[in-house]
Amino acid sequence: MTAFLFVAVVMTALALGCLLYPLLRSSLASGPAAIDGLQVLREQARELDLALKEGSLTAAAHAEASDELRRRVGEEPAALPASHPDRQQRLLAGFLALFVPVVAAGLYYHLGNPAALAVASPERNIGGPRHEISAADVSTLVQGLSDRMRRDPANADGWYMLARSYTAIGRYQDAVLAYERLLVLVPDDSAVLADYADVLATVKGGSLEGKPEQLVLQALALNPKDVKALALAGNAAYQRGDADKARRYWEQLLPLTPGDSAIHQGTLASLASLKGRTSPAGKAETNDTPASRDAARALTGTVTLAPELASEASPGDTVFIFARAAQGPRAPLAVKRITVAQLPYAFALDDSQAMAPALKLSGASEVVVTARISRSNSATPVKGDLEGRSGVVRSDAQAVTIRIDSRI
Repeated sequence: MTAFLFVAVVMTALALGCLLYPLLRSSLASGPAAIDGLQVLREQARELDLALKEGSLTAAAHAEASDELRRRVGEEPAALPASHPDRQQRLLAGFLALFVPVVAAGLYYHLGNPAALAVASPERNIGGPRHEISAADVSTLVQGLSDRMRRDPANADGWYMLARSYTAIGRYQDAVLAYERLLVLVPDDSAVLADYADVLATVKGGSLEGKPEQLVLQALALNPKDVKALALAGNAAYQRGDADKARRYWEQLLPLTPGDSAIHQGTLASLASLKGRTSPAGKAETNDTPASRDAARALTGTVTLAPELASEASPGDTVFIFARAAQGPRAPLAVKRITVAQLPYAFALDDSQAMAPALKLSGASEVVVTARISRSNSATPVKGDLEGRSGVVRSDAQAVTIRIDSRI
């Protein structure tokens, strides 16, 4: 922020200098400096007269020195006229000196993004980690946008920005509500429908079953070439075991994305994972090679609840057990859902529990397994949830122990 303000002030000063210099040039060039020069010459003349009177200077020397002074006086600029610039020039200069900085600041406030300075400001990171301060600042900005939308509920662009902002900071339940408000204003926007479906699936632990898939199909009915909707439709089909339909959606997606993009490469990997597979109703083909059997080996372990936290969980509360790559994407590679009543629970995670074919447990060498108790039955963590984690383990580790012993 300091660097930005310094550059802004310097540029404003340069602009003012270019405007004011022609107006005040005559005053700056002479005026006080010229008056001071003439005063010095007068003092020197008095000193010469005094020296002649006292006899310390001869008449000839006095005459020569006086001639030199008169020559120098003739070379001095006329001080009086130049030191009084035109009144209109002075008024115009004063007006510009005030007007230019005020207008520049006002234009930046309305057309720029002054709030972004607070997020990026290094001074605000003193006394704490940079990422924590930035997250707090971003939350403050999002809250400001939320307040603005309460005052302007018909602003569709604002609701879309708010929904995406909530998604970016992990407030998925709030994002769902924002998308619901947005769909009242723009019910036939395929991009909005696809984004809404994606957030709903996140809230459901990655599952596209039910309303998320319905939203995806609505989006495709409006725009059959919507990239995100095609990707989600393929994932939905894959999750329910319909390999043929998943393949069709992903094959439609490929020509719509650049060959070097992440989504294109991920779609190719997803299609490769479907090789030799058909829908349950079709003629099934298996690929039961030793390599595939190794890839399908499960990660096993046990989840227990610390006795000191047992009173904070109800038997019907949902327990999510999931594995994430120790290094790489934060999306779960495998997810298991049970209830508190089933604890302690012996779990097994494998590729059949993947939420997307391109993100499988067997594709990661090391993972971290998390068990989380959610009173809201939402996969999105909220304050008050209970949680436990393993250390970094191999993706095919056996007998991993997870103890739920902390609060979020």
